[in-house]
This record gives sequence, structure tokens and C-alpha cells, in this order.
Amino acid sequence: MGMDLNGGISVWGSHNDGLLGLGYNVTHVESPTFLINNMKELSISDSHAVAIDLNGDIFSWGSGKYGELCMDKLIYCPKPTKKIYENQENKIQSIHNNSNLNITANVNVNGKLIQ
Repeated sequence: MGMDLNGGISVWGSHNDGLLGLGYNVTHVESPTFLINNMKELSISDSHAVAIDLNGDIFSWGSGKYGELCMDKLIYCPKPTKKIYENQENKIQSIHNNSNLNITANVNVNGKLIQ
């Protein structure tokens, strides 16, 4: 998975937990395949990915069995899914993944660390 200079994310390779972001039925892609655009930041672990778009909205996909997809529930997301915020103060500004711990650390617009 990678992000180009224009904020386009493409995926390739193999994964069974939805990390490719192309749906449950696609577990292998031979060459880079476009996934989503207009992103400004991408953070990848071995089981999930989180990206922030140019508007500051967060998208995540892959395994969320430990809650690492920022969806407020344990879930697998086979495609990039936008997080909906009830409180705009919690909107994410920066993201960081740790694949060894299966966590995603997020910093909101006020600089506060949140999940």
C-alpha cells in the first residue's frame, strides 16, 4: 500500500482481513490498484490502515477486532469507511499505528490524544 504525492492511495499484494480495502472477496492484487484519493496522511499496520483526507475526515479499513479502526466498535471493514463524529472537537488531526500492539493513536484538533 502506498500514497502518491496527490493523495491517492493504491494497494497491492495479499491480505485476508480487508487490509487491501477492496472488499471481502479480493485477497490478492498483482499490481498497484487505486483505492481512494484526496488523502493527506496514511498510517498502515500489518492488519489495518487509517487515512485522513484533505477535509480532516478519517477513513479506516482492515481488521478492527481490537477497536483499532476508530469506529467505536469491534468490526472488520473490508473497504475504506469514514468515521462519523458526534462531537467535532474529537475530529482527528494526526494518526499513528502500532502493528505490534494492534492500536491506533489519534491526536484531535486540540492536540489531545484520543482513540
